[in-house]
Amino acid sequence: MCPDEIDFLPLGMDDDERSFYDENKVNINMQIGMIEREAQERAKLDHCYYCNEPATSFCNSHSVPKFCLRRIAVDGQLFFANTLIDLPYLKEEQGVNKAGTFQLICRKCDGRIFQQYEDPNAYDSLPNGQVLAQIAMKNHLQMIAKRLTERQLYRLLVERNPLVGLWFAKEQQKVIDLDLGEYEYAMCRAKVGARGKRTNYYRMVFYRKLNYTVPIAFQGEITMISDFEKKTINETFNKDNRYRTEPLHIAIFPLERASVVMAFVDSRCKRYKRFEEQLKQLDSDDQLLAIQFIVMSYSENVFYSKSLKGVFQSNEQLATVSRMNSMVMTDRLHANVQPVANAEFDLSKRNTIPNLLTLQYAI
Repeated sequence: MCPDEIDFLPLGMDDDERSFYDENKVNINMQIGMIEREAQERAKLDHCYYCNEPATSFCNSHSVPKFCLRRIAVDGQLFFANTLIDLPYLKEEQGVNKAGTFQLICRKCDGRIFQQYEDPNAYDSLPNGQVLAQIAMKNHLQMIAKRLTERQLYRLLVERNPLVGLWFAKEQQKVIDLDLGEYEYAMCRAKVGARGKRTNYYRMVFYRKLNYTVPIAFQGEITMISDFEKKTINETFNKDNRYRTEPLHIAIFPLERASVVMAFVDSRCKRYKRFEEQLKQLDSDDQLLAIQFIVMSYSENVFYSKSLKGVFQSNEQLATVSRMNSMVMTDRLHANVQPVANAEFDLSKRNTIPNLLTLQYAI
């Protein structure tokens, strides 16, 4: 299939969409707010996802440790992905208390099951297997919460626009259901490791401790599409129920006088072996740039210090990378999207953005 028959839809708005929004701002904001609140309400469980006990209220769990967010915040505020993406119905900055939060587990569990990994002292040396498992468990919970809400959003889309949204929403429902199955399966394994019962469930792919504080905080799982040679890592458009993707867990933790940048995988994963070899062949600064590019191009759950305001304003490519998205538009039902996706997420594009993880940008 010719590449020009497949389009990846970047996040953000073009000029026509922005003009339409500006003309209908009040109504659009009201509608978006109503839909988001309703989807979140519908997605709420009646029990804690971890302990399965009945629950009517849930903890505001932070997807990134709060001590990391506080370290880079300015007057309690942070920049986040939308600072660069610039969707006008979202804010430009977020407060630490609400940054990257989700509601899925009860307060008792949240205060108990993440104790090791949410202790800054855990990063005085190489994190142990229990800490990695707790990071993975939080990542899976975050993605489960996100997909549960998205499922309700697409159902609302069909209810309100049945003719327009039916086919698209059904396709997205399939993707969401596949994702949920994978996250729930992975969560069960992480749960065992997080209790300290198994210390070999995860394998470190990359680890670096820096002697300065970086202006970025991130924690999440990323299903990488391609490696440095544009070869497939995960067939992310494969809808076969038997096919399982393999995520890469990444953490960028700014500490009091240092930072930790690491990436790890489930010890059973095989698809990142070549990627790991390629990453090791890069010089030390380029390794950090590659990790930063992966985080910015694949995830919106990244937080920045407001000290980067001037950098954001002077470098448009940071916004371009942040707007990258794997949502595809094609006029063919069974289009071979994977090769085009491999090129779209070409890691050589990292050279278009500044390396915010180097000493130059330390806070």
